[in-house]
Amino acid sequence: MATITLSMIIKNEERYLEGCLSSVKGIVDEIVIVDTGSTDNSLKIAEKYNAKIFHFDWNNDFSAARNFALLNSRGDFILYLDADERLSKDSVAELKKLTNGNKLAGYKCTVESPSQVSGSSNVMKYVRLFANHPRIKFTGKAHEQIEDSLREKNFQIYDSNIKIIHLGYDVSEEELKTKAKRNLELLQKDYENNPSGYNAFQIGQTYVVLGDILKSEPYFLFAIEKKNIEINQLAHCYRYLAAIESNIKNDLDKSLEYVEAGLKISQKQPLLNVIASNVYLRKNDFDKAEEFVRKAYNYNEEINNSSSEFEISVKSEDMLNHCLNIAVLSCNVKLFNDFYEKYNTELNDKKRNGMLSLFNSVFNNYDIEEKLIEQSHKMIAQEFIPAFVFSLGSYRGIDARILVLEKFKAAYKNEIKILNLLGNSYLEMGNNEKAFENYEEAFLKSSNDPALLFSLISLSAELNKYDKLLSFINAAENNFKDNKIILEKLNSIKNKIISVSN
Repeated sequence: MATITLSMIIKNEERYLEGCLSSVKGIVDEIVIVDTGSTDNSLKIAEKYNAKIFHFDWNNDFSAARNFALLNSRGDFILYLDADERLSKDSVAELKKLTNGNKLAGYKCTVESPSQVSGSSNVMKYVRLFANHPRIKFTGKAHEQIEDSLREKNFQIYDSNIKIIHLGYDVSEEELKTKAKRNLELLQKDYENNPSGYNAFQIGQTYVVLGDILKSEPYFLFAIEKKNIEINQLAHCYRYLAAIESNIKNDLDKSLEYVEAGLKISQKQPLLNVIASNVYLRKNDFDKAEEFVRKAYNYNEEINNSSSEFEISVKSEDMLNHCLNIAVLSCNVKLFNDFYEKYNTELNDKKRNGMLSLFNSVFNNYDIEEKLIEQSHKMIAQEFIPAFVFSLGSYRGIDARILVLEKFKAAYKNEIKILNLLGNSYLEMGNNEKAFENYEEAFLKSSNDPALLFSLISLSAELNKYDKLLSFINAAENNFKDNKIILEKLNSIKNKIISVSN
C-alpha cells in the first residue's frame, strides 16, 4: 500500500495550522513541516500531530523551502498544503484511490478560495498530489509550481476530484494587501530572471489586489502576447483589461474587444459576462445587456456546482443583485421578474429590499405599501432614480404615483424629469392648476423643451393666465427662432388669441 506524506512550510500559523492538520489526521502516513522562523505556538500544534519538524533559514524563496521539505519527505506520494488550507472530507476516498499505486503521476486538485472582500470565490486547479521522486522540484520564488518539473520527468498529469478549501483570501482587505506586498517583490525578481506569461499574470493580479490597477495593465498585455499560460488564466487577463478600459479609461468599444477575445478562449466566465452586460447597458443596447447578464448568472451557477481549471465565481446572491441592477437600469420587466423570484430578502439589507419592492410594484402595477411610499425617496439609490422615475410614468396607480413623486420632488429639487412627470400626472388627474405649477417650475430650471413650453402655453390659456401666456409665447419664439415648424405653431396660437380677443 502506497504511503502519503503531507509536506508543508510554515511560519507563525497558529491561527490556521490546527484546522489543516486535523483535516488530514488518519489519512496521511507522515507529516513533514518545514518551519521558517515561527515565534508563536505553531510548533506546539505540529507536535500534537506527531509531525517531523525541520528548520529552514528563510531566503525569500518559497520554492527553496518547498524543495527542502521534499528532501525530507519519505512517502510514496506527496500531498502539499498551506496552513490556511483544508482537505475536504469528501476527498478522502479519492485520495486513497489515486495513491494506490506507484506510477509517475501528478493529480490536479480543485482549490476553492472564498473572499470576504470581493464576495467572489476563486476556483482553480493545481497539481497538489504527486508521486515522490528525487529529481523533481518546485520553481518560482512566489506562487511556486511543481507541474513543469513533473512534465520534464515524464510524469503523467491527471485531473482528480480532490477538493482543497483555501481560507487565505477570506480575510480583511488589509491582510490581503500585506500578503500581496510580500509577494510582489519576489514575483518581480522571478520576472526579471524569467519574463514568462505566468509571472506577468501573477504580478498583474498582485497589483489588482493592491489597488494599483493601471500598474497591472502592462503585465496583462505581456501575458496575452506571450500566451504561455493556462488558457483560462489567459482569458482572465482579457477580463482585467476589459475592466480597465470600461471602468478607468471609459473606452467601451476597446473593452468589448477584450471581452470578445476572452470569451473566445473561455466562454463560460461569469465575470467577463458581467463586464459585457455593464458595457452594453452603458451603450444603451439593452437586448445585449440582458443576453450577457443571463449568461453571467447561468455560468456562475454552473461553477458554484462544479469546478474547472481556473475560474472565479461570485456568491449567488451577489450575482443575483447584479442581474436585478441590470434589469432595473434598463427597465426590463421580464428580466426583473425572472430574477426577483429568486431574490432572498433575508440576505440583503432593508434599504435594498425596499428599493426592489418599489420597482416590483411599479413594474407590475401592484399597489404600493403606504410605508414604502413614505420612505420611497430614501430607498432608491441615486443611480437608479432616472430608471425609477421613467418606470413611474407607466404606473397606473395615479394617486400613489403622485404621492411618490411629491416625495422625490422635495428631496431632489432640481430634477426636471420629476417635475415634468408630476405635471403630467396632475394633468392626467384633471388638476390643471397643479400641473401648471410643476411645469412652470420645470421651465424655470430649463426652458429648452418645446413640449414643456407648449404645455405651459396651452394651460395658461385654459387657466386664463394671459400675462404668463404671452411670456411663454415670447420665450418660445426666442428659444426656437430657427425652427420653422415651432414658429408656425406659435403663430397659429397667437392668431387664435387675437381672434378671441376681437
